[in-house]
Amino acid sequence: MRSTHAGFPGADVIALAIVTACRLTGDGPIATCMRQTSRARHVAFVVLTEAFPEAKKVSIARLTGYAKPSAHHGFVAGARQSAWWSDEMLDRVRGAIDEAVVSGVAA
Repeated sequence: MRSTHAGFPGADVIALAIVTACRLTGDGPIATCMRQTSRARHVAFVVLTEAFPEAKKVSIARLTGYAKPSAHHGFVAGARQSAWWSDEMLDRVRGAIDEAVVSGVAA
């Protein structure tokens, strides 16, 4: 079972989620944050909202590069149905976040 973290993810956790997701999808972290098309954005968003359930999804959407905060609804739904989407990818990003938070490297 995946653990959850209290509060809102810090900048280092958000950056770690984006960079880890980019490594798995082949997307560029800068392009992802500059609101260009990115699979990694959807992966990072889902992982962060699951890991930090108290955080507002609208806020995480802005910080992961969605042009409109409410746009995540349609994009994530579509991504989950795509051939490239996998739970293993989510688990790997989540593992990186959990390890960093537990070890104190990221807050």
